[in-house]
Amino acid sequence: MGRGKPARAAHHHSRIAAAYNLDRWTLNDWLRGGATRHNMEVTATIPHVDYLVLGDDPHLTANECTSCGARFFDRRNACANCFANDFVRVRIASEGEVRAFTIVTFAATGVPVPFVAAVVDCGGTSVRGNLVNVEASPEHVHLGMKVRLVTTSLGTDLHGVEAIGFGFEPTPQSTPFGDPS
Repeated sequence: MGRGKPARAAHHHSRIAAAYNLDRWTLNDWLRGGATRHNMEVTATIPHVDYLVLGDDPHLTANECTSCGARFFDRRNACANCFANDFVRVRIASEGEVRAFTIVTFAATGVPVPFVAAVVDCGGTSVRGNLVNVEASPEHVHLGMKVRLVTTSLGTDLHGVEAIGFGFEPTPQSTPFGDPS
């Protein structure tokens, strides 16, 4: 029982490793968060997810249904909303508001806690991500908090390839509980 998930995860990780021409150890090291090599020259960067666009203006993209406008971050054969099958790639707003969050205090071995997992409304598109550069406490995180997309290094492998992830940090205008002072 329960043997299917690890096999699927291993297959998925193998596909990611192959897509970026990485050996399996390198990818697994990134996923465990232990790949950071101090004093390692970064020779290339890769996004941790396909919908993160790196460069001078990092942003997220989604597949938008041309029929109804529903947006999805993963590849789709048909729209889950209207069943149409034509999509265009669209840019997602890089700023938004926290619509839901939880402070995670218990996680898998090796995952630092506490941290804040959130759903952020980015111009009408819901994005799941962690809040960064903010204390993980109810005194510092609130619904409606204004946040912006930021990229973070997830680690560098032995070949100097750096994996880049994303999160959201509070904007300078964001104050606890909407207090303007």
